[in-house]
Amino acid sequence: MTFSKERPAVEIRPATLEDAANIAQLHYKIFQQSEWSEGYWQAMLMSDHHLVYLAYREDAIIGLYALRFILDEAEILTLG
Repeated sequence: MTFSKERPAVEIRPATLEDAANIAQLHYKIFQQSEWSEGYWQAMLMSDHHLVYLAYREDAIIGLYALRFILDEAEILTLG
C-alpha cells in the first residue's frame, strides 16, 4: 500500500446565505452542542458586523470561522 503526501488543495471563501444550513450542521458536528441554528447563521451572514469564512476541500466544507467586529475591535466567535 502506498500513501501520497499530497492532499487536495483547501479553498477559503466567504460564506453566503445559501451556506447557512450546512454551517449549522458543521458547527453542531464539531462542538456536539450548539444553539446556533440555521436562522442564527442567516442573521449573522446578513449582518454588517460579522464575517464568516469557510474552508473547502473537494466541494466539502471542512472548517469555518466567524468573527464579529465593531469599530476598531474584533472578536472571534467560533473556529472549527
